[in-house]
Amino acid sequence: MTETIRLGADTTACFIGDLHLGDGARNDLFASKDDTLLELLDSCPDRFGVVVFMGDVADIPQGWSPRRILDAHAGVAEGIRRLSEAMPVYFIRGNHDWRVEYRKFFPAAHHCDELVMGDVLVWHGHHLDRYCHPERRSYPIQVGLHHLAERLFGFEFRVPLHEHYSVQNRLVHWFGHRYARHLRRKAAAARARRDFELAGACEEFVRYWSRAVWGDNHAFFEPVAELLTEGPHEAVVCGHTHVPGVVDVEGRTYVNAGSWTFGASEIAIHEGGTFTVSDVATGVKIHDEHYTWMRAGVDPGDFFAWWEQAYLGRLRFRAVSPTWKGQP
Repeated sequence: MTETIRLGADTTACFIGDLHLGDGARNDLFASKDDTLLELLDSCPDRFGVVVFMGDVADIPQGWSPRRILDAHAGVAEGIRRLSEAMPVYFIRGNHDWRVEYRKFFPAAHHCDELVMGDVLVWHGHHLDRYCHPERRSYPIQVGLHHLAERLFGFEFRVPLHEHYSVQNRLVHWFGHRYARHLRRKAAAARARRDFELAGACEEFVRYWSRAVWGDNHAFFEPVAELLTEGPHEAVVCGHTHVPGVVDVEGRTYVNAGSWTFGASEIAIHEGGTFTVSDVATGVKIHDEHYTWMRAGVDPGDFFAWWEQAYLGRLRFRAVSPTWKGQP
């Protein structure tokens, strides 16, 4: 059952993007931004009415247990504890910390699946994700193996590739292309024997990752745009995709608070009925620049279209965008 907390429409709020605090190992996505986060937390009581952690605060598949993670980032844990005693703090459940009871570690804080602020819906967003969902049976195994590989081998499989350009990630994309070809053949064979369910599942999986390599992580923009245009909410605030921005969707607003993974340290702010997103370390404001092609309804093609434009041979790739007009 969904646990919902309701706040006033005029609430001044700071939404802190997915932290992904880990256990301090080399694949701890948060890494060593503890001081940056603590500086932000210390400033919050004077600036905001509430602070909302947008899910995936603790990266359980990476760090294995909340205690290991909070011990590795003891200063951050103490900062959150102080903050939750000084002002209202809310933890929204994400797909990496779905079963973490933050009340156990921060008794003064609140814990929920979603917040509703007037006509604004605030949630992590994995509910719209077909594959990366904690209640999907195979998901915990897949994400656990992913993090274990990164821990053991310094492996990095992230999208888009041009932002995570490592030998390992290039190799995985090369194998991904072979696997996508296999799925395309499997779908064709299934369709020939009128197994349309299997054919559709294969094609949908390829499309899901096709959107991701172009920059629409988790194939998220279309379902969130549909939620906005067909639902009752004037704005939806999410995390999950780590793609920050404030995006106009037919007169309504999609806000993504971003993340604190790799080099990012992003937050969203709601004040006076207006949303802003920025990186607290650099001070750079983020608008809708990551979403231009999605808003325009551009269809960049599938994984194979990306491959034809991006792959240069010998595990070398060029950075391409959905509107890139160069020749492969």
